Amino acid sequence: MPFWYFLKVPQLPTEVAHQSNVVEVRKYLLSEGDPVERDSPIVLLENYWAEMRLKTNGKGFLRKTFFRPGTSVHIDDPIAIIEA
Repeated sequence: MPFWYFLKVPQLPTEVAHQSNVVEVRKYLLSEGDPVERDSPIVLLENYWAEMRLKTNGKGFLRKTFFRPGTSVHIDDPIAIIEA
């Protein structure tokens, strides 16, 4: 039975976290409908100190992305829906 989950912006390490708890969506590395494997990078996030690739938790499909590149998002905001 298929299920889905939100892929959220994770809490950042203190060395690269900003007090605003905001990162920018630079670009999605996959398109909606693409298959994903465990640890597939989905989106490139950036703040003043670091560039990060947000990865999936498991196998499935990228069903929905929520933000356009250039959008600022907060820690714990959902970035995408993964169907597993």
